[in-house]
Amino acid sequence: MGKKGDLSGFERGVVVGARRAGLSISETADLLGFSRTTISRVYRERSEKEEISSERQLYGRKCLVDVRGQRRMGRLVPDDRKATGTQINKQNL
Repeated sequence: MGKKGDLSGFERGVVVGARRAGLSISETADLLGFSRTTISRVYRERSEKEEISSERQLYGRKCLVDVRGQRRMGRLVPDDRKATGTQINKQNL
């Protein structure tokens, strides 16, 4: 296989994804064909380098509703899950 530097960014992402999906180091190594040492090293480096959970904030559409609006919607929506936005607005005016 070569040195750990031979792994592309995609391969490193697959290793991290497999580990986060719940596979053990041995299962990940068998599935992807890399050594267990490589799997553990790549996963450890990635985890130490950056917070994976904070990456979600960098992707996707920006939130159009602020925190206060999300709390308010959380109280309104469970009351009537099938109501449209217009019907909810009429009820709360």
